[in-house]
Amino acid sequence: MDWIAASVKRLLGSIGPTGGDHRGVSPSDQADTAPGNGAAGSEGQAAAPDLADAVWTQPADGRLSADALIDLFEDEETAPEVEHPISLTPVGTERVAATAQGRKLERVSRAFTPSQPKRVRSDFAGRSRQLATIVGAIEDQRSHVVLFAHRGLGKTSLANVVGSEAKRSGYHVIRYACSSETDFSALFRSIVDKIPPDRIEGAGTTGRRGLPARLVPSEAIDFCSRISKGRILIIIDDLDAIRDATFHRSLVETMKGISDVGAPLTFLVLGVAHDLEAFFGEDGRIERNIVTVHLPHMTQRELSSIIDWGLDVSGLTIDPEVKKLAVMLSRGLPFVVSSLCLHAGCAAVRAERDEIGSEEFAYAMRRLVDQIDPRVIDAYRRVTRAESHTFMVDILFAAAAARMDEHGRFTIRDAAAIRLGDGRKAVPEAVIARVFDGLADDEGVLERHTSSLQEVSFGFRSELMRPYVVMRQSLRYGLFDPAGSEIG
Repeated sequence: MDWIAASVKRLLGSIGPTGGDHRGVSPSDQADTAPGNGAAGSEGQAAAPDLADAVWTQPADGRLSADALIDLFEDEETAPEVEHPISLTPVGTERVAATAQGRKLERVSRAFTPSQPKRVRSDFAGRSRQLATIVGAIEDQRSHVVLFAHRGLGKTSLANVVGSEAKRSGYHVIRYACSSETDFSALFRSIVDKIPPDRIEGAGTTGRRGLPARLVPSEAIDFCSRISKGRILIIIDDLDAIRDATFHRSLVETMKGISDVGAPLTFLVLGVAHDLEAFFGEDGRIERNIVTVHLPHMTQRELSSIIDWGLDVSGLTIDPEVKKLAVMLSRGLPFVVSSLCLHAGCAAVRAERDEIGSEEFAYAMRRLVDQIDPRVIDAYRRVTRAESHTFMVDILFAAAAARMDEHGRFTIRDAAAIRLGDGRKAVPEAVIARVFDGLADDEGVLERHTSSLQEVSFGFRSELMRPYVVMRQSLRYGLFDPAGSEIG
């Protein structure tokens, strides 16, 4: 398996790193270094002293060689074909748990749950800094919290952990998932229905007594001022489903008013990154009693901790070099690393192996590329004309492999540092700038960010596009060739 170590080292030393503070996850570690700014490009960033302490390792010349991709997982060895189940488990029964293999598969499915957010602290890895910030804002500052990030970064899992800890501490926790049909009155009346009537002065046996059918913020605030017992945490998820600016203004006004009257209610609101401006309005003014927490991409150490926790639960092991590759290809997204480990772990169990190796990882990569969000696949096919437009294929790869900051942003200079295809020169910055503008303005694949210093950077509108492009290009350049792969 020496070829794995050599190939992974080349690739880990080629893909662009995230910028800034990614040496660890503890508050003390992160307080020592300010987060990096991707807008400044890749110059002046010191290389990490050790591979385990960096998210991505920057090569000495800042360039990506496609040769590292072309032969990354070429292997002439063969292995037995893995048999996969083609039937569903009968409803009301445990999945093939009567066999040893079935029990192992059950443990793998419990260990890696990309489609099911974590619910308790013991199942949660990473995010120590953000968890401490949210708990401190709620408990010490008595502030509301707006948690925002791109999809796939674990907002719901983090909110679940906060909710479970709050409930354990005596809070009454209320959850509400927004939909495109949600209006302010429906939201607030649903919240009131879940507040125990004995906590509301003059409510009798119903919490809605005296509550009008159509609410305005002042009436909601007045009602909340009647709540006198205990603390209540209200978690509002999927805020991005609501595009009505009036709803956002009403919710912000209500949150501010609740704090002003000293009502014992605290809101934890979850939304995607590009909805923050819509939530707070065009002037971007954030009220003094609302704390915003931006969930960054996970560090390598955090992603590794997800794998380690899952391995402990499942009883499997993983080849160290394959683990590094899983972390690198995930590009900071916990959803991706969990998905890769789930598919690879199940493949290992079915092959009667206790270690996740390169063959299982090959299978997992193909599964994830095939099953990723259809909107990402459609956008990729549209932009690349089903991969017939090789220049656009290469440009997307340059964007996906470029150095990025902790929020997934990269500059034109970062993308221009990526060499594309068989020793060709890097694409000139002026060309990349024009293409990126089109991908942002016309195609909606990228989004443009302009800092207060008028520095321009870009990010993917869907963060899943980044690992999808890197993995698909790896497959396109011959990695895990289905004809030579040993799984699936």
